[in-house]
Amino acid sequence: MLIEDKELTIYEVLERNYINNPSKNFILYHDTAITYEETYKLSNGFAEFLLISGIRKGDKVCFLLPRIPELILSFLGLIKAGAIPVPVNYTLGKREIMSFISRVSPSAIIINDKLLTTLDPEILARKSLKIIITGKESYGYIPWNRACYLSNKKIENK
Repeated sequence: MLIEDKELTIYEVLERNYINNPSKNFILYHDTAITYEETYKLSNGFAEFLLISGIRKGDKVCFLLPRIPELILSFLGLIKAGAIPVPVNYTLGKREIMSFISRVSPSAIIINDKLLTTLDPEILARKSLKIIITGKESYGYIPWNRACYLSNKKIENK
């Protein structure tokens, strides 16, 4: 799709493709294909979850995710909600990761279940910090799957 209007945001481009090509594949991952329609609905649902959870425009949200569909879907949902996506290099050592996260002071962390051990228990125990987990569900954390299925309706930035 040729984009003539150079002032569109990445989310507006996604929305156009959702309207014009809903059944066309947007994300391909192993044997999984996610269409523009599914991407739009999942990222909107995740954005609504973030807003309902108290994440506001300008809040920083760290994510420690490998190259999985949830990485793209989370990024799009964060942008839609007006949050600032902050990627964290999970290949660094635990001390460097914790130092980076402490400096960023995020409102939430999106993390893959296999990477939970990279976070200190003290960070995981903070009541004010929302921990959203992809992969296998873990007690005490918000399951990403449930968060992004919260809503399939279009929301406006708040």
